[in-house]
Amino acid sequence: MHFNRKNRFHYSLIISAFCLLLINACGGGNKEESVSVTVPDVVGLHQSVAISNIIDVKLTVGSTSIENSETVVGGHVIRQTPASGISVTEGSPINLVISLGPVTDNDTDGIETSLKLMQPTMVMAIMMALRTVNKQMSPLSQIRPMVSM
Repeated sequence: MHFNRKNRFHYSLIISAFCLLLINACGGGNKEESVSVTVPDVVGLHQSVAISNIIDVKLTVGSTSIENSETVVGGHVIRQTPASGISVTEGSPINLVISLGPVTDNDTDGIETSLKLMQPTMVMAIMMALRTVNKQMSPLSQIRPMVSM
C-alpha cells in the first residue's frame, strides 16, 4: 500500500482520534478526582501559623491584605474568607486579612511593617509553588524544597 500525502493525513486523524478516545477512557489523563476539605479556623492565629494550618489541609493561601485593628495583635489574622467549617474543594484559596495592630500617632513605618508581615506569606507561596512543580515533574518528585523560616 502506498502512503501519499492525503492518506497520511487521514491515518494521522484516525490515530489522533483513537488516542483521544483512549485518554478519555482512562479518566482524561491528568484529571484528579476533586476532594472536599473543611476550612480551618485561623482567625486570631499568627500569620505564619495560619498559613501552615491552611497548607496542612491541602488548601492554598489566596489574597492577603492588611489593616489596622484595635483588638487584634499585629501579625495575627483578623478575618478569613471563606469562613471556617465550610466544605471546599482541595486546593481552594483562603483569603486572609492580617492585623497591623492599632493605629499610632507615630505610624511612619507603616510600609516597613507591612512588608515584614508579608514575608511569611511570600515564603509560603514560594514553598507551595515548589511543591506544585515537584508534583508535576514525576521523575524529580523526590526533590523537596529547602526553605526555612
